[in-house]
Amino acid sequence: FVATLTGLVLALAGCGPVELDHPQVGPGDALHAEWVVQASAPAAARVSGYVYNRTTYFAVRVRLRVELLGTGGAGLGVRWQWLPGSVPPSQRAYFEVRDLPLVAGYRVSVPVYTWQEGDRGLSGAPF
Repeated sequence: FVATLTGLVLALAGCGPVELDHPQVGPGDALHAEWVVQASAPAAARVSGYVYNRTTYFAVRVRLRVELLGTGGAGLGVRWQWLPGSVPPSQRAYFEVRDLPLVAGYRVSVPVYTWQEGDRGLSGAPF
């Protein structure tokens, strides 16, 4: 095991620097969402709020994950939605997810995004 591990370390050391697609920030520290839930129809809900960016990079191609939770926090389903536009450095961007089924609770996370330096070429499209 030690010989294998040593060989792996030596092999990786010769590969040169590794490029990261985003800065190294603790999980959940770079981007996070804050939201509220409102009834939007007799049998539907709307989750709206802001995605906050705590870095010096633009967050682009941001995709929100809204978990539908039952009583006791049991997962009932997931809805994915693209955030329109980008989240500028040290700022926030508004989002709304409509026509959600009425459940006991919701949890919003921001697991998908790409970092970009500067605002060149940003558009409202997620792609």
